[in-house]
Amino acid sequence: MFPLRFFFVLAGAARSSLLFRLADRPLFWGILFGLVSGQWELGLPLGIIFELLWLDVLPLGSVVPPYGTLSFLLLFPIALLYDWRQPDTLLLPIVFAMLCAYAAAWLEQYQRELMDDASERVQCWCTGAAGGMLPGRAIVYSILGRAFAQYCLYVVCFLVLTALGPLLARVGAQWFPTVSWAMFYAAAMTGAVFGLRIRRTYATLLISLLALGLLMTL
Repeated sequence: MFPLRFFFVLAGAARSSLLFRLADRPLFWGILFGLVSGQWELGLPLGIIFELLWLDVLPLGSVVPPYGTLSFLLLFPIALLYDWRQPDTLLLPIVFAMLCAYAAAWLEQYQRELMDDASERVQCWCTGAAGGMLPGRAIVYSILGRAFAQYCLYVVCFLVLTALGPLLARVGAQWFPTVSWAMFYAAAMTGAVFGLRIRRTYATLLISLLALGLLMTL
């Protein structure tokens, strides 16, 4: 039991460490991949967009936020593969990567529901009833199951985006040729604004969007 307890002590320390928390942010990966690959003009904008999109979602209690990091790690290598540099070609692939982030969150939520049986067995172990399961074994089972499920999801999303990516990029370039990085940042900023949790800020955002829409129609 000592090695197992020691493992969970290390896991708990890593979970609260600064490096682990940074590795859970898309902007961190955007900076890191931009530094390693030298593709700053692609890595940094994608990291900023995926970072801003879900700033209003707090991973508290049963809330599972979308996997923004998965979106970046999915899109960045494929964008390099197909040499997507312009916002219009990246528009629909970004939307697809966002859907994959929500799919990853749904998958984790579903896995939590499946682990209800293991939780009941741990309670049986605590009370000394039959059919109990050690807490450490339940945690290892949950970690391995989650890692395997998320890995399979990433592979499936990667293959789908690799196959459909050229079509999505071509459609985006034809239908949305005027899309710019500034428009991406403005749209993603809604996540940061919602994260403020201030009603006056929401009203300001709504009025600004309405004014922008009127200006665009003039």
